[in-house]
Amino acid sequence: MINFIKKLLEGSNSEPRVKVRHVISFGMLTAAVLAPTFYIYGLFTRHLTIVRSSEQIVLFIEATLRNSISPSQRQSLIESLQTIDHDRHQRQYGHLESILVFNRDGRVVYSSNPAWLELKILDPHFKRLASKDAAINSLVNCYKFPYEECRAAQHSLNLYASGMPLSVIRSIAFEPSDLGLPRQRYWVVVSYDQGSDFYLQRQQITLLLTFLIATSSALSLVFLLSLYFLVLPRFFEASGTDGLTGMTNRKKFIDLASKRLLESQQVSAESAFAILDIDHFKKINDNYGHECGDLVLVSFAKLLDTVTRPSDLICRFGGEEFAILLPISQDDAGKALERLRMQVEMMPIQFKNQSLSITISVGAVSTRDAGYNIDFLYSRADTALYKAKDRGRNRLEWAESALQDQVNLLTR
Repeated sequence: MINFIKKLLEGSNSEPRVKVRHVISFGMLTAAVLAPTFYIYGLFTRHLTIVRSSEQIVLFIEATLRNSISPSQRQSLIESLQTIDHDRHQRQYGHLESILVFNRDGRVVYSSNPAWLELKILDPHFKRLASKDAAINSLVNCYKFPYEECRAAQHSLNLYASGMPLSVIRSIAFEPSDLGLPRQRYWVVVSYDQGSDFYLQRQQITLLLTFLIATSSALSLVFLLSLYFLVLPRFFEASGTDGLTGMTNRKKFIDLASKRLLESQQVSAESAFAILDIDHFKKINDNYGHECGDLVLVSFAKLLDTVTRPSDLICRFGGEEFAILLPISQDDAGKALERLRMQVEMMPIQFKNQSLSITISVGAVSTRDAGYNIDFLYSRADTALYKAKDRGRNRLEWAESALQDQVNLLTR
């Protein structure tokens, strides 16, 4: 996810800018995924329509077979079915190519095409059709290897792509009106030619792809706006947050502190920078385990967040080391840091029915003595922190001014 966001955006973290080429790529990718889905759905709908239309034809033919009308009248009615169906449905899924009614002996007794009457199912003509249509092939096999109840072709439906023949086969069986005659069985084959509307299908596919690209582009825009206004702020916030304590991490603190120090320098306002280090933290981990060490860090971070003001900038620098930038004078900062040190000393920490206490050493420096460069302030505060540790820990030490440092160097 992070890599995707990085590719999606360019520019600085403060002013992310969406790459147009990634928007287009996302839209095209969405269209490439949706297009086959909609196309397959269209094919399924097309074949379902064919099945329903075919079953209506079969019901009609069954009704004519049950009625006492002459074979010639029945043949005329079946021939008329093809014209009616062609006019009604051609533009939807192709045209009705043929209607064939085979009797028990495998002979065509009725057909929408009179030239096919009296042809046998094993005729070479049907064998050629069977090579292209699996449904007809299954019916040919029924007569090639006859048995009492052939059901192989009963529900044959081939979901071929457009341009291939498609046949629906249904059986009709009923007792004759004259007693003593054998049970009559017919096979009705309704075949459609889907190749006739290829040009129309190409137009439909073009319109579908155009619609999908437009839709996916709109979805891409919605996705990117949601990403920009909802996800990215959290992403950038998370990228500048310490995972354990939830405080600002070192990188983000340096960026924010540099900006604040620059603003303070422009108005000649004094600030104080301090490093806070938990005393003997390694012993806590060694004696009680890292779970206890994490609890100490989280407890100290909560206290630090509670006692500081919104204008104070705090962070976890790493390990047991924390930092704070106070936009106040050295005297006021000294009082605030000393008060914080005492609050930490009195803070109880409960770990597995044990009560622990911690202390901190603080090294601080004022911009009045060290300027407004955050790196130099950190170096001076770190020197003061080591002085606090050398002098017994659990104390606050201030860095000496640059002038005092020069005096100390000359007197050595």
